[in-house]
Amino acid sequence: FLGIPYAAPPVGDLRWAPPKPVKSWTTDLAATEAGPNCMQARPPANVGGRAATMSEDCLTLNVWAPEKPNKAPVIVWIHGGGHVDGSASDKYTDGTAFAADGVIVVAMNYRLGALGFFAHPALGKDVNFGLLDEIAALNWVKANIAAFGGDPANVTIAGESSGGEDVLALMTSPPARGLFVRAIAESAGGGWWSPPTRAEAEVSGEKVAKKAGLKGKADAKALRALPADALAKAGAEEELGIVLDGQSLVDPRQQVFDAGKEAPVPLLIGTNSGEGSLLGENPDPKQIFPKVQPEDFAKLTQAYGGAEGAKLAKLMFRDGYFAGPTLDIARAHEKAGQPVYLYRFDFRMSVLRSRRPDAYHGSELPFVFGTLPPQAAGVDDALIQAAMHGCWATFARTGKPTCQMAPDWKPGATTWMVFDDTIGDRPIGSTDAIDLLRTRIEAAN
Repeated sequence: FLGIPYAAPPVGDLRWAPPKPVKSWTTDLAATEAGPNCMQARPPANVGGRAATMSEDCLTLNVWAPEKPNKAPVIVWIHGGGHVDGSASDKYTDGTAFAADGVIVVAMNYRLGALGFFAHPALGKDVNFGLLDEIAALNWVKANIAAFGGDPANVTIAGESSGGEDVLALMTSPPARGLFVRAIAESAGGGWWSPPTRAEAEVSGEKVAKKAGLKGKADAKALRALPADALAKAGAEEELGIVLDGQSLVDPRQQVFDAGKEAPVPLLIGTNSGEGSLLGENPDPKQIFPKVQPEDFAKLTQAYGGAEGAKLAKLMFRDGYFAGPTLDIARAHEKAGQPVYLYRFDFRMSVLRSRRPDAYHGSELPFVFGTLPPQAAGVDDALIQAAMHGCWATFARTGKPTCQMAPDWKPGATTWMVFDDTIGDRPIGSTDAIDLLRTRIEAAN
């Protein structure tokens, strides 16, 4: 069921307003085509039809359900894209395979960039409109998913990259409490950086408004008259994202987890071995984290087995932005008495092994969703796909991931389930590099 409105169009006076209830309709809704994506700097890849277009009127969701569901578990999927791009209709996160296994998938579009995470002195206190959209979608699920055969009491939130960040944010968000019973965070970046406060975000917001063409007095009316495409472009340039607004988000996520005040739900969380793929071909290690000292590089090179140059930069980025914060979240959640299932994805598609030295950012998605393209359907690929997809499906169903052709996955933050040519529960190993990076990054905040 595609393109279902879950909130009123956020246009006109509702631009930069919390999502409002959608108007009910009395005629049949075809629900045969996905809605347009939320505004972003460029059209998203891996989509077709209306989903290849963009509009401010974008608050729709897609539902994949079994043919004859009966209180089916529900996964609510939050797409990635750095909070500035992405789509609920990406072909690699199609929910058909989950539906075939008796799990309902709901994927929503939510406001992005300068239309989704925007603070300005001329506007009100709300900032995290995209996050509020996600909460509105969760409330829609609570109210409506039973009509699709789903169980509103068995909802798992899941996301990748910035979608994974939002999963962890929702675990700390007061208005999201009680709307889900499990969480999955894949490659959830950040964590050692505190998001900006509303006052800090307003400085970026004023820059965005000027870049988008604001001239003269900056009042709410003038801001809402700015072209949506210009705002999307300016927001991407400023890399806008979630803000500590004191309402939807009060404290940095690590602080909340360290205090044991996050949502008390089972958590499946992990990263990929090649998250550094986001940096391109030849990154400079000295430019990754400015507070890393000259004398630190010898220690990091030693910790990473002699890695230098671009290889060192990518490993630093992987551990400083993804793996290290992920481990800290897992440890804190386990300390709070909650089940944690930690994973690392190392597997490379057979067709990419000559070009990819490791598992690049986002490469786990087709294995999780069972959407591997035909050219990647080798025997090893199929086995990993069956294992990961099975793990995620059973976690959504029961709160414990059980993988086909894999050893028993025990909860804990001292080992992780590694998905590679062989699948196994392995020790985390030395964290010397992570510990050094944490010290430098935290000192920079």
